[in-house]
Amino acid sequence: MALLVLTFLGALLGWIATIIARIEDRGGVLKHVGIGAVVAVISGILANSGSFIGGLSALACIAALVSASAVLAGVVYLRQSRLSD
Repeated sequence: MALLVLTFLGALLGWIATIIARIEDRGGVLKHVGIGAVVAVISGILANSGSFIGGLSALACIAALVSASAVLAGVVYLRQSRLSD
């Protein structure tokens, strides 16, 4: 269940990042959703003592949200700066 929650949180953040960055192409949306999901799962597992089989701690959820947001902000920034050049 923890894996599903972390994947959903990351995918949701990726989708929100595409809305904020006004990305409309299908590949960009899928890329941001995928990046958000992967980063949230990895950081959530690391913050949850390397396990996602049992329960999901609040610290793992917060770590997943913060790390996915930071990585997605970096990806959006790099994409915007590359397009402006």
